[in-house]
Order: sequence, then C-alpha cells, then structure tokens
Amino acid sequence: MRTSGLLYGLVAGFFVWACQGKPQNSTQTDAKATSDSAELVVADKYADKYDCMHCGMPSMDFPQWQVKAYTKEGQEGWFCSPKCMFLTVQHPKQPRYFASIQVTEYYELEKIDAHKAFYVIGGDVLGPMGHDLVPLASQEAAQEYLKDHAGKKIYRYEEVTAAVLKASLQ
Repeated sequence: MRTSGLLYGLVAGFFVWACQGKPQNSTQTDAKATSDSAELVVADKYADKYDCMHCGMPSMDFPQWQVKAYTKEGQEGWFCSPKCMFLTVQHPKQPRYFASIQVTEYYELEKIDAHKAFYVIGGDVLGPMGHDLVPLASQEAAQEYLKDHAGKKIYRYEEVTAAVLKASLQ
C-alpha cells in the first residue's frame, strides 16, 4: 500500500513537472526585451541546436514544420512549428520584435514569408505537438489541402487570433 502511494506521488510529480511549459533555467532558449531594443538570447549550450523558442523542442527534428524568425538586429531564432510561433508572437506579455518570420510550406518544404502564407487548421496531418496550423504558399494550395486532408478552414497570418489558436489545438 505504501509503495503504491509513493509510485502515485512520483508519477503525479512527473506530470506536474512535464506540463509546466518552458523550464526556467539557463539551458533553454529565452527571449529578452529591453526598453530600446529587443534581443534574442540563446544559451551557449544550445546555440547550435535550434531549440524552439516556445516549447524547447529541437526544431531541427521537425524540418517540415520548422519556423525561422529574425529579430530586428538580425539574430535568428527557431520554432518547432507554426503553432509555437503564433503562441509566442501573440502572447500578451511577449514583445513583437521579429523583423521577419519564415514558415516551411507544406507541399514544397521551402521557407516562405509567414505574413504571406495561408494557414489551414484541422485535418488529418499532425505537427510535432499534435494539431497545428499548416502553412501553404497560395490560396489554391490551401484549397487543395482542405480537400485532400479534411481541413476545416483557411486563415491569413493576421486572422490567426487566440481563438483560432485554441480551436487549432483541438
């Protein structure tokens, strides 16, 4: 009886730890804003691993979902998926300091401007962390994706709100 209680406590503790979100330690990629400029600060230990700025997952493990962002100072940062990028950019406490953002287009697997892409939510294709926004280069490609993969709706960059993000997670 006592052993099962200890086991339950360890399992519950693991889930609490795993679901906390981004760890607050120096080995994670972290964004830091200053009053006159914003700068991307990457811990030396992970500087060459391209960890997602939102969740910490290694973005290079998901090249078909990867998002590359540049600060106004020209420093680059990475996200493992469009969903993580939007969650970071749209967070109320997150400064919007990116000069450019490039998403990986679903069909061609090439980087395209995130602001010009068409995003489809829903469907049978899952990203690194489940349902995601699928970036496409054109309205025609987005319509094709809707048909081929049972997508729900097409959005433009500026239409992706917190409500759309919430819907895309389900």
